[in-house]
Amino acid sequence: MTIRGDVVGGLLRPPYLVEARTAHAAGRLAPAEFKRVEDRAVDEAVALQDAAGLDVVSDGELRRYAFFGHLVDAVDGFDKFGGWAIPFRDDEGGELVSAGAYPTRDAYLADVVDLTRREIDELVRLGCTYVQIDAPQYAALLDPTMRDGYRERGSDPDALIDACIDMDNAVIGHHPGVLFGLHICRGNNQSKFYASGDYGPIARVFGKSRFQRFLLEYDDERSGGFEPLRAMPPDREVVLGLVTTKKPRLESVDELRRRIDEAARYVPLDRLALSPQCGFASTMEGNLISPERQREKLARVAETARLVWGHQ
Repeated sequence: MTIRGDVVGGLLRPPYLVEARTAHAAGRLAPAEFKRVEDRAVDEAVALQDAAGLDVVSDGELRRYAFFGHLVDAVDGFDKFGGWAIPFRDDEGGELVSAGAYPTRDAYLADVVDLTRREIDELVRLGCTYVQIDAPQYAALLDPTMRDGYRERGSDPDALIDACIDMDNAVIGHHPGVLFGLHICRGNNQSKFYASGDYGPIARVFGKSRFQRFLLEYDDERSGGFEPLRAMPPDREVVLGLVTTKKPRLESVDELRRRIDEAARYVPLDRLALSPQCGFASTMEGNLISPERQREKLARVAETARLVWGHQ
């Protein structure tokens, strides 16, 4: 089956799960009981996506306190709640800022590549055939202001793009029969973002990386136009993240079909798909959107995909 209605990242955490995680962290809830609560929440998340009619379902990242939580929980040395290393902001200029920093960047990244590569190998061994990797680093390297910031600190943003591509290629390795998707995330923390700009500065990732599928955020003007998709090789697929998870407005089918048609000027329709632009909750707090609107947006993705591409 060709995947047309896709999903990205986390779903809103139900209040009972948030309460259970807090109780577990405080030692008031035994691990086995917390696992039962998590299982219930994941079962409900899978049922939600299945009822929406999506071609792909996930566990909604409900077992994580944040999208990167599985890495932090698996190793020692992270300040779990010390803050973010990058600023998140909204349209009004409000920010979430971190005072944290990573020492010895190259050594840190080498360890991350090794750990993640082993995780991919194990997923493939267990029979996984579709792997999505979240890649907020590329969005930082397309944002003009952040690119200037890298230069001011003595780093060439274009050299960093090439380094990121090399590291990602090392992570996913060579696994015939496994579809690898790359989600280029522009930041998704309590409806705030950190990166703006079109995909032009990083367009070479489309051809130089081993990913076959690119999940791209296109939910508002911060993402620029579809023109950089000209750089997409003919053997790659593009998942258009046209349905925003940051704001409650429900996109119409006509609006989504029109934007899909615009993108098809650069990538043929049979190599396109549709998804939300990111997760609804990349952190425990979640975006400023209701569970009901989350359900409606997931269903709108599936509905539009059926209308545009039919059942495949």
